[in-house]
Amino acid sequence: MDDFESSGSESEYGNSWVSWFLGCKGNEYFCEIDEEYITDRFNLTYLNNEVHHYSEALELITDSFGISFVDGKADNT
Repeated sequence: MDDFESSGSESEYGNSWVSWFLGCKGNEYFCEIDEEYITDRFNLTYLNNEVHHYSEALELITDSFGISFVDGKADNT
């Protein structure tokens, strides 16, 4: 059994990884952002014009490959 299976739920694993990463030396300038903020379309206004491969980057950041976000809500299409 690997560490992921024995450590609890996927959410707990993600939270512990984020806490560990933010606590590492050299990561003082990173901070945790609520997913609701990241997926709120108002906060993303005009980023698609400024960021190359915007859709792919947003999918990677939100860990939601194949899921589109409409008005801050996931739409599995």
